[in-house]
Amino acid sequence: MECTEIFGFDDDLLKFVPGPHYALIFCYPCSDKAGDYLKQIYSDLEGSKGDKVPEGIFFMKQKIRNACGTFSLLHSLTNNVQRLEIGNR
Repeated sequence: MECTEIFGFDDDLLKFVPGPHYALIFCYPCSDKAGDYLKQIYSDLEGSKGDKVPEGIFFMKQKIRNACGTFSLLHSLTNNVQRLEIGNR
């Protein structure tokens, strides 16, 4: 298992990311503007295209300064504990 940086979501760029893929970590500064933007994107997906927002996606506001990477890795591992060999449990 390894973490790899991606350079975009285009199919050609995603081909460079070795698989299998278990999680995507996307850290960004949280603000009301960002939250409103994401709500609008999900609303547009459900309304115009008839797509559904995937289950299991959630957004978490960070309360501990500079801990976003730690928390995102923790969530990635715990949400995939059945798929990964991470040692004795």
